[in-house]
Amino acid sequence: MLQVKARTLMTSNRIAADAMFDANLARRYVTVQD
Repeated sequence: MLQVKARTLMTSNRIAADAMFDANLARRYVTVQD
């Protein structure tokens, strides 16, 4: 049970990191467009 919870936490952290990375890319793209 603990292992499953740890794996879920790791996955959610990775998803959050990917979302942050995408947001940074989008912001940089918008800045370049300006």
